[in-house]
Amino acid sequence: MIGYSAATLQRVNVLNVTPNGRHRTFWTSGAGPAADSKGHIYLLDGNGTFDNTLNPSGFPINGDFGNGFPELSVSREKLSVADSFKMYDTRRIQQG
Repeated sequence: MIGYSAATLQRVNVLNVTPNGRHRTFWTSGAGPAADSKGHIYLLDGNGTFDNTLNPSGFPINGDFGNGFPELSVSREKLSVADSFKMYDTRRIQQG
């Protein structure tokens, strides 16, 4: 995901939700991502590497959110993952 300044159209940041993995993509069915009134952006991160081990904050230890549903937020023109949902059987599906 790439963030641009609305005022200047300059790129202000890049967020890679699978920085240590591969085979990642956002699935949007030909439409843009969903957003709520607070400015959170919701996307389906189809395929890709995911981490089964979580850090103390509950996020993937290596930052790999593949095959999940991340909630992105923008603060001070910086994109970040605010929360993430992953199906309970993601590991089994990926290995099966």
